[in-house]
This record gives sequence, structure tokens and C-alpha cells, in this order.
Amino acid sequence: MFTFDEFLYVQAEMMQEGLIPGSAGATLTAAMTASFAKVDEVVAGTGTTQTVPTLSGSTAVTDFISDIGGEFTAASAQKQLEIIICQSSYCIY
Repeated sequence: MFTFDEFLYVQAEMMQEGLIPGSAGATLTAAMTASFAKVDEVVAGTGTTQTVPTLSGSTAVTDFISDIGGEFTAASAQKQLEIIICQSSYCIY
């Protein structure tokens, strides 16, 4: 079973490979956004009493996603696929 963010990464990879229609870049952005939301959800579910900042929508996360998007746009098709695969592997950990 896939989490929503994992599903989006698979879709982005399939789009990049031309197996399904759609924008791989836009789907990658959605996947990264969903990954950070998943981290926030996991932290919220731990019941921790520590102060843990919310990642989703933070300046750091927005800048990170924007930077990856810029790198993706400027990259060759092969490098774009590499970016999708790297980002998807990061979401697992």
C-alpha cells in the first residue's frame, strides 16, 4: 500500500517516462508538499510534549520545494527523472 505522497511520486515518474499523461513537474511539487504534510501528521500523532515546528507552509519548506522545482525545470529529461526518484526515496525516510 502507498501513502498519498508515495503515490504522487510514482505518478510523477510515470508521467516523466511518458507512460501516463500529465505534468511530472507539477505532480512532483504536489508529492513534495504531501511529504511534508505527512511528516507533520506523524509528529502530531506522537503525542509529544516537545515543541516541534510545523513544516507544511513554512518558509524553509516553500523555499526548498521552489528550489527543487527550479532545478527540475532547468534539467534534462534524464536529470528530471533522477530528481523525481531522489525525492521519492527521501520521503520514505
